[in-house]
Amino acid sequence: MAEVIQFHCPACCVMLSIPLVAAGKSGPCPNCNQPIMAPEPATGRGACRLAVAAPEPVEEPPPPVAEAPHFEPFHGVPAAPPEPIQPLPPSVEVRKGSTWYDVIGVGIVAATLGFAAGYQSTRQPSSPLPPPVKSEPAIVKEAPVKPAPVLSAAKSALGDFLAAADWKSRSKLVLFPETILPRMERFHEKHPDGPTEPTRLGIEHCEASATTNLMLVVFRVHTATHPTGFPVAVSETPDGWKVDWQSFVEFKDELFVEFVTGKATDSGSFHLLIQPSTEPTETDDRITYILSDPVKQREFLATVRKGTDAAKSLADITKDGVIATPVVELSRLARPDGTFDLEIIGVPATNWRPVNR
Repeated sequence: MAEVIQFHCPACCVMLSIPLVAAGKSGPCPNCNQPIMAPEPATGRGACRLAVAAPEPVEEPPPPVAEAPHFEPFHGVPAAPPEPIQPLPPSVEVRKGSTWYDVIGVGIVAATLGFAAGYQSTRQPSSPLPPPVKSEPAIVKEAPVKPAPVLSAAKSALGDFLAAADWKSRSKLVLFPETILPRMERFHEKHPDGPTEPTRLGIEHCEASATTNLMLVVFRVHTATHPTGFPVAVSETPDGWKVDWQSFVEFKDELFVEFVTGKATDSGSFHLLIQPSTEPTETDDRITYILSDPVKQREFLATVRKGTDAAKSLADITKDGVIATPVVELSRLARPDGTFDLEIIGVPATNWRPVNR
């Protein structure tokens, strides 16, 4: 029996099974029809969603050709009277609104019936063809996408988390409560608390842990103040589904922008998009990177000292200009003119998967 790979679709979380020879191949998920790429155990790369190419613009049809003017005979010669229109045979039915598509369709059906009649005529005497049968075009219904049970459970936990009245009620639904609860209490001493009312919940990604086989589902939460949404990670644990509170408040309250504008402490760790910059640095011992806010895509420049562990980590995850998604530790340095410089002093994680830190 051929070896198979089992993995969860990163778009709809349904368990899929494929032969080992299909590892690393791309194609549509049989459940949700989204383009995905299968995992590749040999390289350690997991399954991922593929971007859908935008449809090419449709060219506008050419303008209609103007009809030629009616030709009048010379020298007053009267035009020939029009021939009378003969009525159609009663066996032919004229349908209003017919188009040339109908003509082609009837021609194809007639050709098919003619081929079949010619094949049978070698054994059966010819007989007049029956009148064409009128039929309505078939309505093709798309198969409904079956939601995976994990999605329903994760979405329910996220809904309870968002609807919680305060941080104490929300604390029962967070990851790493022994570390997070003191932070939640301190955070809401300065920031407003209360439920979050989503306008829409979308799914961005799901995957299973290679070590525990527990699921991680990333939703996109849209609200009135965040119409484009922000990501929220929900993890499966032995005690049920829990929400990553750290990234949730960071994105919802836009803590990174608060940091770079000087409204917070002089250092902090943030989930960011990062890529190398072509901007020159003021000194030769630094490398410049572009940091992007994942909520509203605002960009800022930051530097890292060459030879540091942070510089090595960033070089590894941004090879060939790839946009990486690390958690970076930043320091804000004030200039005499009142502006700030951002320095990357650490890379606590090279991805956004929730960890206890």
